[in-house]
Amino acid sequence: MSNKLYDGLKCFSLVFPLFITLILAIMTIWNIPYAEQIGLTLSAIETFVAGLVKIANDKYKKAKK
Repeated sequence: MSNKLYDGLKCFSLVFPLFITLILAIMTIWNIPYAEQIGLTLSAIETFVAGLVKIANDKYKKAKK
């Protein structure tokens, strides 16, 4: 994984939970349908990306030894 891609995914995995919280709160406040399903879907995507970042970080540290 390139450094640029890693940095982008890392930034995404740090900022996206804030976006998820905002969207879920607004949808709940305004009684927009499927708020829970959308929030859980976005959380699953974020968890997957964070896992990719962790795997890349572990591989990088292992290769550096």
